[in-house]
Amino acid sequence: MKKLLVAAFLLWLVSGASAQTINVIGQQPTGAAGGLLSGTYPNPGLNLSQTTAALAADVSMTSANTFFPGPVVPNSSGTGTWWVCGTIELTDTASSSNITYKLWDGTNVIASGQVSIPAANNFVSVTRCGYDTNPPGNLRMDAENISTTTSKILFNRSGLSLDSSISAHRIN
Repeated sequence: MKKLLVAAFLLWLVSGASAQTINVIGQQPTGAAGGLLSGTYPNPGLNLSQTTAALAADVSMTSANTFFPGPVVPNSSGTGTWWVCGTIELTDTASSSNITYKLWDGTNVIASGQVSIPAANNFVSVTRCGYDTNPPGNLRMDAENISTTTSKILFNRSGLSLDSSISAHRIN
């Protein structure tokens, strides 16, 4: 019964509904759970997806004005509302440069920006987050260098292999 009340509260919290009284009368429910609940009663779980991915190698941005793929989270369902956060670590090995980046689903841009790398072999890290509803494709963070061909999206400058990563959480 406690798990059912907690699940009801979490559903209320995620939906942003106004305060209301929930009366539980009668016997505990049985059978298969549905909607945002998974499993079976009396102990259903929340059916919210989450996934994280990171680059496995540096990505050399060898053409100016071309977006190169950063970290990608596969999205096979294409349904629901997702909270997505992506981070990319950038450098240019030859000069200063300006880099445009976008957090997107292959069609819709969730968040974007532009950053300047002040000199050769300097590093810049950027993070963007946002909501995406019913994304038609994979959730990803890509970057393009506006003027040079010597920039990189780095995967392991820190030595922890998660310098360029993305996380997506289905919230409903």
